[in-house]
Amino acid sequence: MEFPTLPSIAKRRKALGKTQADLAKLCDVGQSFVAKIERGEAMPSYAIAVRLFETLEMLEARHIHGLSEMQAKDIMTRKVFTVTLKDKAEYARKVMLEKNISQLPVVDKENGPPEGSITEKSLLGKETAGKTVREVMDRDVFPTVTPHTRLSVVISILKEQEQAVLVMERGKIVGIVTKHDVLSHTKP
Repeated sequence: MEFPTLPSIAKRRKALGKTQADLAKLCDVGQSFVAKIERGEAMPSYAIAVRLFETLEMLEARHIHGLSEMQAKDIMTRKVFTVTLKDKAEYARKVMLEKNISQLPVVDKENGPPEGSITEKSLLGKETAGKTVREVMDRDVFPTVTPHTRLSVVISILKEQEQAVLVMERGKIVGIVTKHDVLSHTKP
């Protein structure tokens, strides 16, 4: 078994694009103490050394999976297409086809809170001629998060068979995150 060495701290930290201040804050120690450890001028206690190495391992794991401190706002699509309850179902279908999207949030009025959703599944095999969105939509509202929600949380929500996650701020839809967004912004 190979144990990490104190001189490896600086190399690992720099590879992650972190400053001494970043690492110090995450480990609840002073930046000057991290600098002294990296220069070999200070010897941390066992507890602090463990904290430093565990923090570096956690950051490296996130980095490998492309989740390094990313938040919903970092990958969300800002231009969110919506339809209203009164819109015709055929209009929703047209928007989805033209914009190459598989789901739309349904709102009561423009810039209003979500009331439901309409997806490809909502329209498949249904007669939609002359019907409104209200008549064919799914009653389920997409789950919502804030722009600052960690990406790992958003991924957990999407794994629960959700089509999309709406990003809300002050009661308004400011973005949407789909499985496609996550896949195109994370590493394999």
